[in-house]
Amino acid sequence: MEAFSAVQADPKVSQDLIEAALTLLPELHAALDAAQSASRPATAARLAAARKTVDRSAGVYREADR
Repeated sequence: MEAFSAVQADPKVSQDLIEAALTLLPELHAALDAAQSASRPATAARLAAARKTVDRSAGVYREADR
């Protein structure tokens, strides 16, 4: 999560770092899903929102590649 967040925080991040962060998505999804499954409803909702935010960011990065 920290590596992905670091890429999001830097508007001048290199393409190599963006690509590296995108390779982390499956692992990040798995971690968020596992935490969501083990959480109370309010926390689970926040984790679901975090996953959506990650996916939106990844979509922006993928669009920039085109």
